[in-house]
Amino acid sequence: MGDRVQMEIKRKKREVTLAGLFTRYTVIFCVNILLIFVILIGVICLFPLSSLFLPANYAEEQIDEKRDAIAEADVVTSDLIPNRCSYGVYDADGWYLYGNFADEEKEPAWKHYEEERSSAGGAFYYQYIRRKDGEVCIVKYALHLQFANEKLNDHLPNAEGILIVVVLFLFVLLLLANAVLVSRTFAKVLKKRLQKLERVTKKIADQELDFEIEASDIREINTVMDSFEKMKRALKESLEQQWKLEQQKQEQMAALAHDIKTPLTVIRGHAELLAEETLPDEAGESTAYILSNVQQIEDYLAAMRQVLDGGSLPEQQERFSGEEVKELLFDIARQTAAAQGSFVLFSGEKTKGGVICDRQLLIRAFENILSNAFAYGDTEKGIRLSVAENCREGEQFLKISVHNFGRGFSKRDLIYADQEFYSGDESRHDSTHQGLGLAIVRKFAAAQGGYLEYRNEAGGAVVEVYLREK
Repeated sequence: MGDRVQMEIKRKKREVTLAGLFTRYTVIFCVNILLIFVILIGVICLFPLSSLFLPANYAEEQIDEKRDAIAEADVVTSDLIPNRCSYGVYDADGWYLYGNFADEEKEPAWKHYEEERSSAGGAFYYQYIRRKDGEVCIVKYALHLQFANEKLNDHLPNAEGILIVVVLFLFVLLLLANAVLVSRTFAKVLKKRLQKLERVTKKIADQELDFEIEASDIREINTVMDSFEKMKRALKESLEQQWKLEQQKQEQMAALAHDIKTPLTVIRGHAELLAEETLPDEAGESTAYILSNVQQIEDYLAAMRQVLDGGSLPEQQERFSGEEVKELLFDIARQTAAAQGSFVLFSGEKTKGGVICDRQLLIRAFENILSNAFAYGDTEKGIRLSVAENCREGEQFLKISVHNFGRGFSKRDLIYADQEFYSGDESRHDSTHQGLGLAIVRKFAAAQGGYLEYRNEAGGAVVEVYLREK
């Protein structure tokens, strides 16, 4: 349980789920809709009370006020009838005398009177006023909202239609505002919580692992935070372990470099003593090779110590003519062949161009090619080395070609030979080979704007390096 507590964040006492959070804002959205309905009902109730409108029964009230005047007038004129109302005067037998009823309204109006029905259909109604001599004045009016200003009644649709449009517009507007407000608030709340995840992710990605992960009030986010806490601790432990291993490796490499220095000094001392003696030509040449290679090993050890001390190896770019490259490589090939008990066949035309590169990187790449050539070739047949200029796709290259006479590349070698840590077929005798040889050559050639090619040819393997001339 102790490990479990350490691997999880300290959670807050009150947590909600994402579903609960979403439900909360859904409820808020629905409550806001109810409030919108209350507001719109209030608008519908208060709208007619404004001075802009007349009440729906305004015409009916006007008729009631003028009922006596209509009953007693000798002739009913339109000025006794409220605006936007029509009327007709009938005798006792139902004959239409006068008024402003349309022809199709005259008969239905009298029939409604006889049946004592006040509704004329829809929002229209009849008022019946009995006059002297048995006459009856029938007034047709509408029960609906009207504008107080007659000009508005003449030029706009009826007021009730306007009210419905206004209410619908307010409903849509308030509904959209509610949706935007609630969704933005929900998104803001969720974004604030997710930003904690983003900060934790960034710190872990940047390997800033000395921090406490802050808990959220959302359960699902806390579950993810727990996973991040475990990841952070595991990564921290892994990096610490890696750092310790790296430190041990550097200490071992430093100790090895120091241990190599002592026998190397002894070798140099004896070789220098031999060089001071009068030796046969072959022995003298071998002594010179020993001193030259001792110096090269010392240079490698100095470079190794510089890297172990936290420095880097600066590239010392130099310009070499093609002839200088040829002379350097031929000399290295002679020394390597002598050490292997083999020989080298040299060829190549006089070159005009040159290359710009680091001398040590050039030597390192070429020595890797030679070591593979002698290791997998026939020492009795030697190797063939040529340095010449070559033009490809309009560009001039210095081509270095090494051909050995051995078993050649296998099918798998032809695919992977220049990949890092590829050590070839298991049947090869060198089990300590680290598979870096041609990979180093490929990288060096690419850095010079060139490339590496290799193939099988004439009972052996051919490796060609193309360096762009500058």
